[in-house]
Amino acid sequence: MARKPPTIVDVAKRASVSAATVSYVLSGREELSSRIAPDTQERIRTAIAELDYTGRLTRRRSRPEHRPGQPVHQHDLRRPVAR
Repeated sequence: MARKPPTIVDVAKRASVSAATVSYVLSGREELSSRIAPDTQERIRTAIAELDYTGRLTRRRSRPEHRPGQPVHQHDLRRPVAR
């Protein structure tokens, strides 16, 4: 049976933090990750490496049906579809 890829919750459990804390560190945004102590960030990065966590976004982008930048068609509300 194939093993499921690790989730952000698995990383959080391994690092003994919340999933939100892992998300803050993964976001790469300084205003979020600066709230997390450096030793906690290191624990999270270690857990990511140990679990070989790649993240859902990485897996989603590798699927062929995902096409970034695909246009979204919107209906012009000024023109009714049916009268």
